[in-house]
Amino acid sequence: MNPKKPPCATVLPWLKANLGNKCLAALTSTDAKALAAAVQTIELYAFDSDPTNIEAFALIVRCMQPKTMHLAYQAIAHVMDWSDRSRIWKMAKLPEIRVPKALHDSSHAAGTILIVNRQPVASFTLTSCQAGQDGECFHPFCPQNRDKEPAKTGRFCPLPASGLTALRENA
Repeated sequence: MNPKKPPCATVLPWLKANLGNKCLAALTSTDAKALAAAVQTIELYAFDSDPTNIEAFALIVRCMQPKTMHLAYQAIAHVMDWSDRSRIWKMAKLPEIRVPKALHDSSHAAGTILIVNRQPVASFTLTSCQAGQDGECFHPFCPQNRDKEPAKTGRFCPLPASGLTALRENA
């Protein structure tokens, strides 16, 4: 008997089939793991619509590079429906992304860009540095990226180093 594979095991081939073979080119190993976890969290939300499942999804997606977050947006449809993507993204209060028009979305002309969630995203503050071991940081709330550092002045991250994502909700 062949048991059904979980969505985290099938999301990458599903994305390729729906968005094209090159859609995964920008994924790092961290992005791929976060994407898999995000898809599993959406499956949990599909069975239990507790708001904490959406919060968990948002925290996981924020671990991805901003340029790959659109894949998490598209992957919502792997577990739920295409029409659920914008609703869930907005509920999660995730940053604005530019999403290449999905083939299954007939409400937009071919080749158009759909912009999701224009709400301000400054509801979280980093309390520790999120850079990887190579020193590169792609976190959407990184002060280095915001200030175009260290290329601009040579200044390095003012936040204390940490191996874990530490987010503190602003009051």
